[in-house]
Amino acid sequence: MKARVLFEYKKAADDELTLNVNDIITILDKNLEDEGWWKGEVNGRIGVFPDNYVEEIPNSATPLLVRFEM
Repeated sequence: MKARVLFEYKKAADDELTLNVNDIITILDKNLEDEGWWKGEVNGRIGVFPDNYVEEIPNSATPLLVRFEM
C-alpha cells in the first residue's frame, strides 16, 4: 500500500520520518502501539509518521504514479 504526503512534517525523534508534500510513502505497518502513527519507507529511509499527514493511494493507481514521476 502507498500513500501521498499532504503536509510537510519534520521528524522530532530518530525513529520518525521527515515528510515533504507529494512524497510517496510505502506503508509497512498500520497497527503500531502508538495510535495515529504508521510505519513506512520513503527515499530509502524507514520510520514512523503521523497517519493524518498522508492520503492512501489505491493499489490500482500506483503504477500510473510511478510512470508519471519518472
